[in-house]
Amino acid sequence: MKKSEIKTFRGYVRYRIYRLFTPFRWLWKTFVRLTSRYQRLMQLRRIANLKPDAVESLSQDEAALLHYMSEYLIPSRWVTRNGQIIYTCPSVEDVTLWQMIEARRAETVLERISGWTGGYVPETVADMVKLTKYIVEQIGQADELERVLLPGGRWFR
Repeated sequence: MKKSEIKTFRGYVRYRIYRLFTPFRWLWKTFVRLTSRYQRLMQLRRIANLKPDAVESLSQDEAALLHYMSEYLIPSRWVTRNGQIIYTCPSVEDVTLWQMIEARRAETVLERISGWTGGYVPETVADMVKLTKYIVEQIGQADELERVLLPGGRWFR
């Protein structure tokens, strides 16, 4: 609103109030932005630290956040807490044939991780997603190795 557009006293009062609070709008916008960022971070932490076998109802926003989080997590063989490695997932060279078979036959993600690692069950959803992606990569490497070593056909399938 410009000063030349004021036609009534009520408009003039509205204009003066608007001009009075204009310098503080940046403060309000910054406060809202920081509060929203903090709330989103806390929501992401809550979802990432859920137990893998927990049964909870998620809102649509939480489900979308979980989906995007699972897309962006990088596969890792290490499970960490506060910067300390608490578990190291074995690579394809360290896995026995029986563990490989158990991981391939598993119906759920937790069974796959337990079969590959020999009994380790992750504590959080984020650890479960990272380990699952790592195990899928390792199974892909084993398939490529099998294709190179046995080019004539597959013996075990």
